[in-house]
Amino acid sequence: MTQLIYVNTDNVSGTENGLTIATGWVDMSDAIADVVTSSPFTEDVIIHASGATSDTSTPDFTGYNVNGFSLEVIGDYSGFGWNASEYKIVSTNNGELSVNTDVILKNIQCENTGTNNTRWPLQTSLSATEFARFENSIFRITGTGGTSAKAVDNADPTVIHQRIWVNCTFVNPFNYAFETGGSIDGGDVLYNCNAHDSSQGFRNLSQQAILKNCLSDSNTTDWSGGGAFTGSVTNLSSDGTAYGTSPILNATLTFEDSANQDYRLVVGDTDAIGAATDLSADSIFAFNYDAAGNTRSSWDIGAHEYQGVGDTTPPTFSVAPAVSSVTSTGGTATATIGETGDIYYVVVADGATAPTPAEVIAGTGSGGSGEIDSGSALAGTVLSDTFTGLTGNTAYDVYFIARDDEGSPNVQASVTKVDITTQSATITINTDLISGTIDGVLFDGPLESSSTVLIDIDGETMNGSGQLVVDLNAVSVTNSQALEGIGKDRVTGDPIPLQGTVSIA
Repeated sequence: MTQLIYVNTDNVSGTENGLTIATGWVDMSDAIADVVTSSPFTEDVIIHASGATSDTSTPDFTGYNVNGFSLEVIGDYSGFGWNASEYKIVSTNNGELSVNTDVILKNIQCENTGTNNTRWPLQTSLSATEFARFENSIFRITGTGGTSAKAVDNADPTVIHQRIWVNCTFVNPFNYAFETGGSIDGGDVLYNCNAHDSSQGFRNLSQQAILKNCLSDSNTTDWSGGGAFTGSVTNLSSDGTAYGTSPILNATLTFEDSANQDYRLVVGDTDAIGAATDLSADSIFAFNYDAAGNTRSSWDIGAHEYQGVGDTTPPTFSVAPAVSSVTSTGGTATATIGETGDIYYVVVADGATAPTPAEVIAGTGSGGSGEIDSGSALAGTVLSDTFTGLTGNTAYDVYFIARDDEGSPNVQASVTKVDITTQSATITINTDLISGTIDGVLFDGPLESSSTVLIDIDGETMNGSGQLVVDLNAVSVTNSQALEGIGKDRVTGDPIPLQGTVSIA
């Protein structure tokens, strides 16, 4: 038998393993208290955790008598990036998640947001008879400060019962991503784990930890501490520091969205794809899945197995791109994508060499450019972006490109061109008008004079060129707007009928 305990930080009921669970505990600490009352165990215990609300209860797995059974904690984390809508343990405490007993943790997000110098999201300390395994989880430090912080703080493990880390990610901008300072050979075992954006990625102080297929990228130093224990193999670094047998050094990787800690491999990450050791029959811990639950086949380095190109068809525009509301300095770029993805545009001088799709995405142009949407746009969504900085009375070419979600290789092979010509100027008009309309808008009082512009008048020659000198001020108009009304001759003061269009010189 298995005892199921349900945690939902949003305090709603749910379904687990086909069973409808009534409203359960709202945080992990309360659930743990429930488990303690049944110690020593008489059956396996599984705690299911979900909910978008952060769990700030600082759960502490200490002091259980597992009694030969198992304690397993399973979150709803999808396995890549940091996802605010999935279960997460968040606190400012030192070690808001403490593991000092037999436990298996899967699919957990754990974050320390404190500002104190010494802090860590996860703290572990195991005795010689205890075992812990962490899978498909992410541990990170945010906030400010913390020069002595660690994403994971490990007390000395023993080889009798190891700490095993599988498909886990560690991030700490202030110090070490993962540090093991054990004195027992093989006490920590890390398989297909990631370390990113830290001062040091994997720090193996006593060269005791076994690391296989681990990936360290974009750290000040990717690997430190002197080396790894016998058996460490096919580890990767973006510098020359990875250790163990057959290391991959000075690798160049891209990832899906590293800014949001989505470290899935993409099509160009050939240094990591297919370069790992197959651990499906490993003598310490055999597995064949990645952090998102995908089956490993090519065996890639890091927590995420590359899933192939999948959909290879570039997106299309369901409504042709256009530029509207053109003024003397810019306009509004508009497009509708036919499937979920991203739309980019760039403005270049008329007749200039057409940019490539990559140049449009990079925003290489002489005028406005950018990504129309602020993320992946849903299919059928009408998107627009206003650009400025152009010169009046000038022809430009506006090029559009669409691609699948951010980082996808599916990009349109050719760009879509839209021609525009900016207006000569945008002005404010004021004649000594007595009454009349501008584009049908009525005005019924004289307007005071200011600077001048030439306006075409119905055959009236007031300045020898078929145009009337008119003063400007209060009403905003643009080129080619219709004007009709009564004005005053600048020389005689006589009333003059005005009928024509605004002509901006």
